[in-house]
Amino acid sequence: MMNPTEEQKNEATEWQRLRQNIQQTQETAGELFPNETWDSTDKLKLKYEQLPGNLEGIKIARSRFPVNKSQEKELIKELLSAKVLKNKGASVYLIPKMKRPDGSGEMPGPDAIVNGKLFEFKTITGRIGKVEKHFRDSRKQGGNVYICVVDPKITRNDVIRKLSGIINSNDYTGGFKGDVVFTIGTEKYEKTYFLKIKDLKR
Repeated sequence: MMNPTEEQKNEATEWQRLRQNIQQTQETAGELFPNETWDSTDKLKLKYEQLPGNLEGIKIARSRFPVNKSQEKELIKELLSAKVLKNKGASVYLIPKMKRPDGSGEMPGPDAIVNGKLFEFKTITGRIGKVEKHFRDSRKQGGNVYICVVDPKITRNDVIRKLSGIINSNDYTGGFKGDVVFTIGTEKYEKTYFLKIKDLKR
């Protein structure tokens, strides 16, 4: 009987990790939203926006289905973030939005469950300074954050330097628990980095 190759061993490990990620996400979704129905995002029908491809495996709460153009546009950004994480082996569920008590809109809060953890998704389309605003906002809304940096001129070191500066500033009150994941570049130049927020503290 032939011994498995190194490639086969790595593939088996990846499948095991994916199964664990899926199980963790399913359990958290069931605990936090016991009455929710979860659907596959690749089956969504949008009226105003074009649905990205390769969304298999990403789930969305049925109560989260968009009902207007603005909601569809926001959902597309979150789907693109979820797709990046899914391609890295993560299990992602887009969760319901909390409504404001007065009915004036949605309350800030996490956007997804990723590998069993609540995550806030942020997309940076402008200068590096926007990382600070989005990161500070996310620390008020959830313990973990995923940041998608669209500008190809912004580097990994730029983001880490900015995040470290925020966390070590005198006016930072967001705490040091949780994870920060960020992606820079697009398509074949895309790279994703995983950090513990506490590791950025000097």
